[in-house]
Amino acid sequence: MDECSTIMKLMHPHLDGELDVKDSLCAQAHLECCTPCREAFVAERAFLDILRMQLAQPPAPPSVRQRVTASPTRPGRDAPADSPRA
Repeated sequence: MDECSTIMKLMHPHLDGELDVKDSLCAQAHLECCTPCREAFVAERAFLDILRMQLAQPPAPPSVRQRVTASPTRPGRDAPADSPRA
């Protein structure tokens, strides 16, 4: 297997920050010297950035945040020990 095909398989884990330090440095070094892989990486990163922006949840309205903050108990955390947990 050549280095470019290896990098292509590592691209998503690299973009997601899932590679260990050694593999991340190896991928980064390859991307610095290989124009086709670097262009593919930049395009994929741009696509994922756009996707994340489009899928981002809007913040809750202030009224909802206030109700949650004012709630006397939070399910699963402050509920009595004998009550069922979600």
